[in-house]
Amino acid sequence: MSFLTRTGEAQIANKQASGGRVNITHFVFAYLPELGEEPADRVESLPAVEHIVDTQPYLKVAYVNENQVVYSVVLDATVGDYDFNWIGLVDDENVLIATAYITTIGKRKTKGNKRGNTISRNFLLKYTGIQKVTAATVPAETWQLDFTERFLGVDERERQSNYDLYAQGSFLGEAWSVIEADGQYQVSAGTGYVGGIRVQNNEPKSVSPESLPTSVWLEASLQGDIADRKPVTSLLVQTDAPEAETQDANGVTYYRTKLADISADGDIIDTRFIYENVAQHEAKEDPHPQYKTYTDSKTSTALTTAKGDATRKSNAALASAKEYTDEQVTAARESAEQQVNAAQQYADQQADAALAQAKEFVGDFIGSIHFFASSSAPVGFIKANGAAISRTTYAALFSKIGTRYGAGNGSSTFNVPDLRGEFVRGWDEGRGVDSGRGFGSWQADEFRSHTHNFTRENARGGGSAGSEDGSSSFYTTKTAAAGGNETRPRNIALAAYIKY
Repeated sequence: MSFLTRTGEAQIANKQASGGRVNITHFVFAYLPELGEEPADRVESLPAVEHIVDTQPYLKVAYVNENQVVYSVVLDATVGDYDFNWIGLVDDENVLIATAYITTIGKRKTKGNKRGNTISRNFLLKYTGIQKVTAATVPAETWQLDFTERFLGVDERERQSNYDLYAQGSFLGEAWSVIEADGQYQVSAGTGYVGGIRVQNNEPKSVSPESLPTSVWLEASLQGDIADRKPVTSLLVQTDAPEAETQDANGVTYYRTKLADISADGDIIDTRFIYENVAQHEAKEDPHPQYKTYTDSKTSTALTTAKGDATRKSNAALASAKEYTDEQVTAARESAEQQVNAAQQYADQQADAALAQAKEFVGDFIGSIHFFASSSAPVGFIKANGAAISRTTYAALFSKIGTRYGAGNGSSTFNVPDLRGEFVRGWDEGRGVDSGRGFGSWQADEFRSHTHNFTRENARGGGSAGSEDGSSSFYTTKTAAAGGNETRPRNIALAAYIKY
């Protein structure tokens, strides 16, 4: 704690009496190995030269009111290396005005890649009329800032800027993807952004679901003190979706995004948004698929031909026009330009129509079932294994099949049909062959009811079994069991996938 020394108090009183000015010039920093308690009588002197580690001119002086002034100094990262536990405030007559006993602080300067620290210190001097005798004219509130709020504001602006670019959750490549390795689930290493916070996973993290199906979420927050706040992450494995953003009693805000869904049979559905870096983007053959392309298309051929014909006609018309008057030349040029524009417009219309037809064609196949001789889902398909998947990520498929095969969690997911181990049968739709079946309904196996005739003959030495009046006898009984545990035709097992 700082205090006004006896000599400092006397100096201020003398200057007030004589109409002079107390001209404080610098701070003194010292390390006293046997620093004791602050003197109760406030009698203090400058330390011996061998204990003084630094002197620095004050940076700012300002008044709080007419009886209080503040002197400040900043030791930046170019100052050091030393330790100090004593600070003094000295005037131009080398009078020790005030001093402070403090816990030892280490001051380090930047060396190479090792960054030093920056320290600021303030002395508040209280004495009747001290503002006038020190000639302090600047109000303290003009430069005494709350740096805690300032730094928190910087962090928040950085987070908001990242959010504008990466939204609630974005990941570079395979970063933070949920995979299965050696029968265990784990989250891959890499970099991503959650709620605008950059999160780095330096090595794979294990995920151990208690039950399936479930989902894996990534939670991120900035935590620490004013000196440094760092990203803190945790994995949430749960079926119910947590809130995207919450704040605890300490004011720490937590942001969350889903990494993957894991179905009841263990299949992983990646729900991350992949954000490509510049190198990956430039390496693509078609980095801008949202724009129309004419390469290797009939439309491109038609456009090239139309433009070529129009250009040749235009050149011929212009060559002939040289013999005409200026008015005829102008008319010929306008006619040629009209031909070129018409050809361009026609080619664009043809291209737009072809693109719209292609999109409609692809859209018609959403929800269709396909069998592939591969255990991995082709692009645009997912396994028809009854899994619960996102209604948002697979919105087009959800609009086609809805909750016919299961409502998922009832709000954000729905189920795809489960064709594992099943034969597909054409829907009866009123024909009467398979009556009473609803569309998409499941049917257990069954063996059709039937009868068998048999003949009984006389056994040797015995009588015959017969019937009177030519009547017949029927028996309901079982034959000896033979065969497997189901009735089936010859078949081959392939994986069923559904188009999304």
